[in-house]
Amino acid sequence: MDRSLFLGLHALIRAEVPGLTLRLGYGMPAYAHQGKALCFFQPAHECKTRYATLGFGDQARLDQGNL
Repeated sequence: MDRSLFLGLHALIRAEVPGLTLRLGYGMPAYAHQGKALCFFQPAHECKTRYATLGFGDQARLDQGNL
């Protein structure tokens, strides 16, 4: 389930923000801009949680509406 969720998310991120690079951080996929992680995907089984999570780092500046 997490894999199909991530693949859909990956396609969306690639289509909307093609300049981000896919990296691994702590064994989990993350997307970076200028070497700094903007968002990351945490599969439920990796974090021993019930649901997968999409998280954002401070570098994302979501409240400012741009990278």
